[in-house]
Order: sequence, then C-alpha cells, then structure tokens
Amino acid sequence: MPSLYSTSISQDFHRHFSRRGIAATVATTVVAAFTSAFTSAFTMAGAASESAGARPTATQSRPESGAVAVAPFHGFLLDRGRFTTLDVPGSAKTVIGRGNNRGQIVGGYTDRSGEHGFVRDKRGQLTRIDVPGASGTSASQINDHGDIVGYYSQTGSLEDPNVKRHGFLLRRSRFTSIDVPGAVQTQVFGINDAGHMVGDYLNADGSFHGFVAQRGRFTSLDVPDAAGTSAAAINNGGRIVGSYIDAAAARLHGYLLSEGNYTTFDAPGFQVTVPFGINNHGQVVGTAYSDPAAPTGRGFLLRRGIGGPVTLIDFPRAAGTVVNGINDHGRISGAYLR
Repeated sequence: MPSLYSTSISQDFHRHFSRRGIAATVATTVVAAFTSAFTSAFTMAGAASESAGARPTATQSRPESGAVAVAPFHGFLLDRGRFTTLDVPGSAKTVIGRGNNRGQIVGGYTDRSGEHGFVRDKRGQLTRIDVPGASGTSASQINDHGDIVGYYSQTGSLEDPNVKRHGFLLRRSRFTSIDVPGAVQTQVFGINDAGHMVGDYLNADGSFHGFVAQRGRFTSLDVPDAAGTSAAAINNGGRIVGSYIDAAAARLHGYLLSEGNYTTFDAPGFQVTVPFGINNHGQVVGTAYSDPAAPTGRGFLLRRGIGGPVTLIDFPRAAGTVVNGINDHGRISGAYLR
C-alpha cells in the first residue's frame, strides 16, 4: 500500500524500517497516512521569521519533474455507520486528516498542478492551502478555533521518502513554519484547542523523536527503550497517542501518554499498530496490520479507550483502509485504496 501517512507518520520511520528489515510495503504505507513525512534544517525562529505574515495562497505549487507515482487514495468520512467518499474534484489522490467539532475537515490532495492541503467547511466548500514557496503542502488537523497544522516541502514531492519537510501552523490566515531547534526535519500532525502541537522530528545523527510544543517550547517524547517515537495526536486533556518502533522486534506499536506515563498497546490480533487520533472522550483510532509484510491495513476504533474492545473499520470493497481521526461526535475520517 503506497502512501497514506502520503496519508502520514514519518519518512524517518521509513529509513529505520529499511535498516531493521521491516517490509517496504508497510514502511511506505505508514510513511503516509496524512500525506507523507519529514526533513530540513531550519530553526523555528528562522523559519517562522521567513513565513510569519504570509497569507494562504491559491497559487500553483511547483512539483518536481519526475515525481514519485501517486497512489489512488480516496478520502472518506464515516458518520453514524455510513461511509461517504470525499475526493477533491480533479484530484488523483485525496486523503482526509482530522476534523474539528464544527464540521470542518482538512487533508491533502494531488492534482496536475502539484500537492496541496485543503480545508472543507460544513457546507462542503473547499479552500486550497499552499504554504508560500512550497513544492508540496499537506494539512493534518484543524482545531475548534480554526487553527490548522501540517507539513510541507520546499525541495520536491511529499511522496519522495528523501525529501525534507517542515511543519506549519496556519492561524488567522497567517502561516508560521514549525521546526524543532537543531533538527534537520520536523513534521506536525496534531493540535488541540489550547494550541499545543505534536509531531516528530529527525536529528542529524538519524535518530527521531516525538515532540509536544507548548507556547513555543518543545519537549521531546520518547517511549522508553524504543528505537524511535512519533506523536500523532493530542486532545484537550493533554493525552497524546502515537507510535514507536520496538528495538527488539523492529515493529510498530501504539502508545498513550497521559500525565507523564506511557502505556503501550497493540490492536489484538495484529502485529503492527499505528494510532493516528484521539478525541476528548479518549476514543482512539488508527490502522493495524496483521502481517508486517502485508501491503494493506485495516482501520480500528477503540471506542472505550486503551484496553477496551476493538472495532475494525473497512471501507466497503477497498483494498486497504487508513483511519486518521475521530471528533467528539464520533465522526471518523481517513482514506482508502481501491
């Protein structure tokens, strides 16, 4: 399954997967569930000073020639048991990220002009999001205040596992680049209503870590004894979910970070677990794989939180399903592959 977390977690995971022998199919899929992943060498202050004050633009992105082939993903919403496909008109690929409780959703899509983020209001109106000067942009989440986070590249396609990425925050029509100080690459996946952001970053030594950013201060997140950690989502109670690589088994597992304590978990019956979202009720969604070498995954919902029963989510007749988010009304968003 090519590119969903080109749907999201991190291309750093891709590099670590390759070095540790994890199947390239799973690596590429995980390095995809919002729209791809990581890398570049700006400090937060430098990048923010360059891009702060810039406004959303509908100008065309500049994709590199010879870009990586686009997998035919389609976005979807699942509300009250009903699936609805949601594709940006004219797109070759659409991936839905995480929406808010006001009916707005964000995501990323690819068309002939390049890779773009978007926001869709509750009436269905779409607005394109392009970070100024970016060659590719993808939006990960929108909170109830309308703040949007995501990531972008200035040097090539987000589908390219070697391209470097920066995080961004779009607030009141102004972009700010988000880069962990000293990191060579940063990616932002989640934001709560207090403006706290989570994501992951890559260091020059090849190590990667999750982070939470609060009022401009970054705190690294590392599951004990993990080979690498990524933070995917944070709710208004400050509870964080994400994934980590087990150094011993070289597989991805999920974790919940609450009040400073890490609780690791796996979807029962699956060997790879990748949580992508948590709402304010503590319900968790993500994607799981029964075989690390399998090319496709299945979405899952932990309706009663970690330790509760698992509900599997499969878009009808799809080859694979990735679930990226759930809001407080229980509306689930993601993407599927035909």
